[in-house]
Amino acid sequence: MAHERAQPSQASQVATDVPLDSPIRELLRTRSRVGFGPSTGTTMTCSLLQIAISNGSQVEVVEALLDAPGVALKNQTLMHHVAACPLSGHRKLRLVKGLLQREPSLATEVDECGRRPVHMFFRYPLNEAALQKELTDLLIATAGPSILRARDMWGMCPRDHVAEPEHRSNKDKELN
Repeated sequence: MAHERAQPSQASQVATDVPLDSPIRELLRTRSRVGFGPSTGTTMTCSLLQIAISNGSQVEVVEALLDAPGVALKNQTLMHHVAACPLSGHRKLRLVKGLLQREPSLATEVDECGRRPVHMFFRYPLNEAALQKELTDLLIATAGPSILRARDMWGMCPRDHVAEPEHRSNKDKELN
């Protein structure tokens, strides 16, 4: 059975050859509906990667987007999006490893509030202590130990961002 293909204008950032039954296809539709496109630097825009991560898309979808030719990883705060997305700790760690393998500088990328990914992963910790430790060790190994002393625009270091109870998932609340 032949797959119907996406139009090139819809898939310009990923590929021009996306089967209709592909999970990436829904991301293309989402981007079209809400008018997301490449960042111009003057307006708030989101990439397909940001949408996929923020929506908690299947890790395989995000990895397919990461493997697309010419995909831009820098200046999108992708690690920040991973920290706040609704994925399990295992899946978040898998994404972080994939992102850092492709672009180690993402470990020190700063968002509009001066936060680095480590700030966000302390704010939204992984659901298992062993996974959180592995993630923290990975960030330290990639960015250096000084990352734990990095301050955001409010002068807060990552440990100051440890999640308040209302920011923890229901599963985390049940464990406490």
